[in-house]
Amino acid sequence: PGAPLAKRYYVQAQADARRGAVPELIAPTPGPATVESATVLYERDGGVRHGVVILCLPSGVRTIAAVTDAASVGALTDPDRTPVGRVGVLAPAGARVEWRLA
Repeated sequence: PGAPLAKRYYVQAQADARRGAVPELIAPTPGPATVESATVLYERDGGVRHGVVILCLPSGVRTIAAVTDAASVGALTDPDRTPVGRVGVLAPAGARVEWRLA
């Protein structure tokens, strides 16, 4: 406080020292999963195309899945609550596995 920051102020070394191992990324399989990151893709007319989530499984590994049902996409776009930490389930949806809000 009171003193200006050094002209070259880098924190990358401290960030690298605090970072743990990167979890393994696996193909989605049915079961519980918690959102770590989410995005929603939109059509040109502003309508929702679908969501995409990066998920943490109970074993600590990560997976990725699409989100297409209205309630789950609504959870991703809710301005009053972040989707990070939301718990749902990975369930078969045709030829793929999708995440749905629990």
